[in-house]
Amino acid sequence: MCGAFDDHPTLAAEAPLVTAHNPAAALFDPDCRSWPFRSAEKPHPIKAEGSAPIVVVGSTGDAATPYAWSERLAGSLAQGVLLTREGEGHTAYGRSACIRDAVHSYLVDGTVPAAGTRCATDPAR
Repeated sequence: MCGAFDDHPTLAAEAPLVTAHNPAAALFDPDCRSWPFRSAEKPHPIKAEGSAPIVVVGSTGDAATPYAWSERLAGSLAQGVLLTREGEGHTAYGRSACIRDAVHSYLVDGTVPAAGTRCATDPAR
C-alpha cells in the first residue's frame, strides 16, 4: 500500500517508514513512483506458474484501469481467469451482485468462475 496512516495512530507507530509517505499523493500515485525505496529488480511479466487459479476482475467501462489491462493480465497468468463487469465506472465489486457472488464463491469456497463469465452492473439505487 502506498498510502500513509496519519489518521491511524497505531498503524503510524508500527509503520514509521510508511507514515513518511504523503497520504493524499497515494490517490494520484497508484504505481508508487513517490515511494522512497527502489528495487534493483526490473519490471517483468509474472506468469505465476504452479499457482492456483488467479481471478482478475475488470470492468468494460473503467477509465482508471482500462479493461484491456484486465484482459492482458489474465491472459499473461498461467492460471488467470477473467471475471468481467459490463458497465461504466471504476471498480466492479461494489457495482454488481453477480461480481460479488463470484468473488465470494472464489474466496470462501475456492470456486473459480467459469471462463468468459460476464456480469451486468446493478441498477442504480
